[in-house]
Amino acid sequence: MAEGSQKMKALIDSFAEQIRIGYELGKGIKLHKPSKIVFSGMGGSAIAGSLMLPFLEGIVPAVSNRYYGLPKLIDKKAWVIIISYSGNTEESIAAFEEALAAKHTLVAVTSGGELEKLALENKIPLVKLPPVIPPSDQ
Repeated sequence: MAEGSQKMKALIDSFAEQIRIGYELGKGIKLHKPSKIVFSGMGGSAIAGSLMLPFLEGIVPAVSNRYYGLPKLIDKKAWVIIISYSGNTEESIAAFEEALAAKHTLVAVTSGGELEKLALENKIPLVKLPPVIPPSDQ
């Protein structure tokens, strides 16, 4: 098996552990009950939101957003969760800035970059990802 395939298999095999770690990383964040949830991310970062949609069905309306801006049909009680592993994805930064200006409840999920900087500067809840999962080269 090629080295890349072995790494991917190891990541898939450790999926349950990744879920546990993610739960621990976000456990301290306290938010109001949402009217809707928008997961905003691109590429591999968008997968997290897409995976959550079936679990939220019937509980709270949720969408996976892969654009520069935000969906127009969200209100002030919506949660906007911006996900960018690198923290430097243009579309994610644009969605973050739009949500911040509109005073939506925001959460940033990243391993660093501009998104982390913006979250810290604006006192937005931050889930800091470890820098050793894809798409990192480390």
